[in-house]
Amino acid sequence: MTNRHSTPQARAEVYAKVLFDSSNSAGSVDAVVNSRNEFLEIINTLSNNVDARSILASNDVEFETKKKLISIICEGKSEAASAVFSSAVELGDSGLLKVVLRKLEDLISEDLKVCIVDVTSAVELDDHLRELIKDKAKRELGLDAILYEKVDPEILGGVIMSVNGKCIDASMITQLNRARSVLKAS
Repeated sequence: MTNRHSTPQARAEVYAKVLFDSSNSAGSVDAVVNSRNEFLEIINTLSNNVDARSILASNDVEFETKKKLISIICEGKSEAASAVFSSAVELGDSGLLKVVLRKLEDLISEDLKVCIVDVTSAVELDDHLRELIKDKAKRELGLDAILYEKVDPEILGGVIMSVNGKCIDASMITQLNRARSVLKAS
């Protein structure tokens, strides 16, 4: 899939292109967005699990053990997302996964003329707020927006939005933590 003598950036582009092309083969924006969202879920699983990250990055762990872990992480995921993730781990490129995601998002923006807005809120979004977010993305980026919504009651209220690696955190928990820091400093 990749040339080991190429730069990490070039290898990330290859992984992203393979993921994009394999999920876009039917010409479906939904299939590409779904593969992207599944790939993000894989990355989030690794981000939240230090042991899994250590096992996959270790040169001392046999690949058969890594394959079992990959299988668990990829359970229920598309073949495209699973294959790219598995290949990256096998070739020692698991550290490139976030770069691959950004490159994939670039391809989605350029080729499909849409952006994916990750929205985390304490409660499910209503239709009015969904439309406001989509309209803002259209005005600011000139692209139609597809929302990838996640409910996380731990943020207490507000929203966290991310698009193409840029994040706006307007959650209550972040605002409370900022206030706490200001009070401690004074």
